[in-house]
Amino acid sequence: MALNSFRAALRSTLVGSKLSIRRGKKNVRRTIVGERRLDGVGLHTGRSASLQMRSGSPGSGIIFRVLWGEEVYEIPARLDAVVGQRNATSLGRGDVRIDTVEHLLASVSMMGLDDLIIDLQGGEPPAADGSAAPLLKALEAGETRVEVGPRPEIQLREEVMFKDGDVEVYAAPSPNFSVEYTVDFDTRAIGRQTISFFNLDLETFREEIAPARTFGFMRDFEALRAAGLAGGASLDNVVVIDGDRILNASGVRWPDEFVRHKVLDLIGDLALLGAPLRAHLRVVRGGHAAHHAWMRALRARPSAWGWA
Repeated sequence: MALNSFRAALRSTLVGSKLSIRRGKKNVRRTIVGERRLDGVGLHTGRSASLQMRSGSPGSGIIFRVLWGEEVYEIPARLDAVVGQRNATSLGRGDVRIDTVEHLLASVSMMGLDDLIIDLQGGEPPAADGSAAPLLKALEAGETRVEVGPRPEIQLREEVMFKDGDVEVYAAPSPNFSVEYTVDFDTRAIGRQTISFFNLDLETFREEIAPARTFGFMRDFEALRAAGLAGGASLDNVVVIDGDRILNASGVRWPDEFVRHKVLDLIGDLALLGAPLRAHLRVVRGGHAAHHAWMRALRARPSAWGWA
């Protein structure tokens, strides 16, 4: 779609519509009460993995804590900490690295949680079933509380685009957050899929996005293993495509589960901005690298955004 046509369509959508991610009031921060825990196996490391989550101090943000040798390292969930984006978003500090944080961060973001300490063992959150649903369920298993503290939001003021060949991430100013995402794969198992969310609240995320599982192609499996990835991947936590066939006996949860999972990844990656974003995003053939590139393009243009 040409940019002018897209702008007109966006304006038409905004008029008379209520687009929102309900993430709480300004100057009210949210965290959890008590602790949450989840155990399992890492999707890429293949090692035993566990999460233990508890409240952080107001204004501290989302912080991962990793035991490395005899020292505990803290890694903030921020864009500047990204050290890898192949098949997952990886964060690091020095020699310490944690992988596949996007599903957890998407759940944290959609719950409107601002300050958390996440003790991580195994170098990666548990893969569970390959979706964010078990992570969200663990977070929602107890109470949350609000605390007084500044909670600014990022308001887009100008259009910002990242484009690389047929990959595009385009964003336009909007009073809230909405997303349109398109994937296009040369297999009948997926093909071209587009989905839009113009009322993306926690309930919609829980029901329509969080259960969408990660997916991969059988042709890439050996190369991933050779690169030290997909060590814990199986038909229990990945939708596997072989040619035009889906190998999982249970099939897919939606015909467009693939593009829904891409929206899940996008929400998790955007959480690395450190604050909720008010913008309408349109992504075509995106992925972690494209998401991060757009975020860096945004940061590089101070005139394009401000604090709300």
